Formats: sequence, structure tokens, C-alpha cells
Amino acid sequence: MSGEILQTIIDDGHIKDDALDDIDMKRVQQLIVGSCPNHQPAGDGAPLNDKRFLFDIVANGRNSIDVDKFDYLARDSHYCNVRVSCDLNRLQRLTKVLDNEICFKWSEYENIFELFHARATMHRRVYTHRKAKAIELMLVDALIAADPVLKMTERIHDPREFIKMDDTLLKQIENYSMLHPHFEDGDDHAPVVASQKIITRLRKRQLYKYCSEVIIPPNVISANLWKVPSVQDVITCYSGPVHIKEEDVILCENSIDFAMKSKNPLDNVHFFDNFDSRDKYSMLKNTVSPMYPDVFQERKLRAYSRDGSPDHVDAVKHSFDRWVSKMWNDKVVTSTPLRPPHTLVKKAAVPAGQTEIPRQTLQQSAVHLSVDSSGSRMEKKRKIQLDSIPE
Repeated sequence: MSGEILQTIIDDGHIKDDALDDIDMKRVQQLIVGSCPNHQPAGDGAPLNDKRFLFDIVANGRNSIDVDKFDYLARDSHYCNVRVSCDLNRLQRLTKVLDNEICFKWSEYENIFELFHARATMHRRVYTHRKAKAIELMLVDALIAADPVLKMTERIHDPREFIKMDDTLLKQIENYSMLHPHFEDGDDHAPVVASQKIITRLRKRQLYKYCSEVIIPPNVISANLWKVPSVQDVITCYSGPVHIKEEDVILCENSIDFAMKSKNPLDNVHFFDNFDSRDKYSMLKNTVSPMYPDVFQERKLRAYSRDGSPDHVDAVKHSFDRWVSKMWNDKVVTSTPLRPPHTLVKKAAVPAGQTEIPRQTLQQSAVHLSVDSSGSRMEKKRKIQLDSIPE
């Protein structure tokens, strides 16, 4: 789709016709796709024999080390205040092209490992965070609900229609009655009304509630014994007083890896000794350090509740935990216990003529740090005088 959007931009005159000829246009489109296994460049857009490495820069299907990853990891980790230890500038400097392949200096093995570790960290702490995933599930429900009216699934294959489906979609759904004066709350527009209710919950931050999660044992995955259960399989494990509706429960499978599923991407990276070297070679992780992992993929199953009542959330968690125990005989531990729901404590009225600040609090001594003329820190205590405060 990215290549089709670029073609549409040129066709619509946003880029001058003489800026790119047909061959350059096809080559740029292939650079966007890169060296992904399912999109091998062909025809006029195929890479030149001596510059095949260019197609590894944007989307590297060989080992997934590309500038796209550099870009979003640097940007997202900065704005989300998540510290990552990968040195991207160093990684870009210590590269060399050998045999039409981008290779790295041998000293960068750990730095490349940190690149993929940073990606996994961002997925775990940001992209698939419990709250972020709850919002994603609500957005999906809202768009699915409105699709019979907005016909989004029929528009995604047209580049000109596709670029219109941005964040303003939510506003279009919310203001549907304003954009369509003949809108009535009837059967024809029931999907829009259902979608509006979900978006209203989202605006009020009445999110779907996270209930529990479990990490799927790696040996179960490697043996091809894992299959995502149905909601019915989970809720039948509950025997309490709360009635759990199947449509109120969401089971969400989440996978985090080093960008190549269960494989180690560094097995597909080649290295060189110094910049005068003409030979490339592979490095096995065990020859670098015995502390590198053997598993490069983590798969979780999460349970969410569309019904936000504490009793329902607790019931879904109980049924999910029972299902996990039934599957793996208590050999697998689910997530940490849920925090109790927030309760609002009504503030007691302050009698007339009495201060609102407790006297005991104000009588505590405050510690203040000051700096003397020599620059050393000194601790100085003083007691707050309350002579002027009435009893």
C-alpha cells in the first residue's frame, strides 16, 4: 500500500512529474518494500547487481536491522521516557558493505543484541501495555460496529480513500448526526450509535478492564501444542454467583520477539574485524558470551472484560486462573494480583472556626537543605511555630 500511496501522490500532482522517471519511481517503491522475503524486487525496480544492499536499508528482510527500526525506537523511547541501552549512532558508524551486504564490526554484537532487546522492551512496556491494549481493543470494537454504515472495509484498497481514514474517523463517528442531517436513531444507524457509545466510554476513560494474563510455556509452543482457547472454554471454569456473558470477555494473544519470531536475528548478521577487512563472517552467541538467551519469543494470553464492574472483573480473573490451572496443573503462574478498585472517600466537613490542616501535621519538623559558602551541604532543622493557629 505504501508504494501505491506514493504513486497516488505523484499522479495527483503533489510531486512534479519530472522529479522521478518511471524507473526511479519503481525503484523507490521497491526500496520501501525492501528485502522482505515475500516482496522480492523484480523488473525495472530490481536492485542493481552491485548495489543490492540498498534494499536492506529501509526494510531489511535478511536480519531486520534497518533505519525504520532506528527511527521509531529512538523517537518512541524518548517521548515515552523509556531508557534503552542501544547506541544507534555507533551502530550506524561501524558498518561496511561486503559482498553486497551491510556488515558490522565484530565489537557491535552486543549493541545489535541491545537493539532487538530495546524493541522487545518497547513492545512490553509501551506498545502492548495493558492500558494501551485495552484502548486498542475498544477502538477495534468501535470501528467494527460502525463499519456497516461507514463501509471502511470496502475503502481500504483504494489509496485515495485509505489516506482519509486517519484519527479523524473517531470524530466522524461522534459527529455523525451533524454530518448527516437526516440521521435518526433508528435501525439503519444503530451501528453508529453502538460505536458512539464505545467512543464515549473511551473519552471518559472507562476502559475495558484487564483481568489476568499468562505466559505460554516455550516448550508448549515449540511442540506445536498451543492453541488459543475460546471464551467459552474459559468461562466454563467459573462456578461463582456472577453471570459471565461470552460477549463481555476478550481473550487476546500477544507475541513479543526479536523481530524474527522464534529465531535469533543475529544468526543472520555478518561481521568484519576492521575497516581494512575484505572478509565477513558469522558469530555464534555462545562464542561471545554464555549469558545470551536461548529463547527469542514470548507469547502471552490476556483476558479483558468489557463489563467494568469489580465483581465481573474478579469473576473473569477467577475463571481465567482456573483455566490456566486446569491446562498446566499449577506449573504456570498468572499475572500479579489486580489492584483493588479506587474508592472515593467523602471528605468530612470542617467545623466553623477550626483550621482544615491537622495540627499534628504542622507540628512536624521540616528538614531543609542549604549550601554554605564552601559548597558543602548542611542539614538544618526548624520547627514550625503554631502560636498563631487556634486550637
